Amino acid sequence: MLIKNNQKGFTLVELLIAAVIITVGILGWAKAQDGSIKGRAISNGITTASELGMAKLEQLALECQDNAAAEPAGGPEEIISQGVLYARTWTIETDDDKILDGVNLWKIVVTVSWNHYGPTAVQYQRIVVGG
Repeated sequence: MLIKNNQKGFTLVELLIAAVIITVGILGWAKAQDGSIKGRAISNGITTASELGMAKLEQLALECQDNAAAEPAGGPEEIISQGVLYARTWTIETDDDKILDGVNLWKIVVTVSWNHYGPTAVQYQRIVVGG
């Protein structure tokens, strides 16, 4: 007697191997997305801190150029942007050695720090000449 085996399809072993391969692929994709989201958040934090630091630096530079009584040190000013707390501090140093006669020089240092995916800080400096 001749028995015909016309069954078509996948065996259980083939299905298990396919499931493992698909699972590894999905987990790899999810890990890549996690890294992408973290990188975007860090980049966004640096951009926001840079904007906050440069804005304060410009403000203090204008005050020094106009010979206004700028605060020699200040902060921390706390600013919340997109759910992240930024602390902004600054110092203003005068040129006591009088490198140039009749010219006032100020060194302005602005630091912005925050703690999102670890403590981070950016610092900006500028020398300002006043009248």
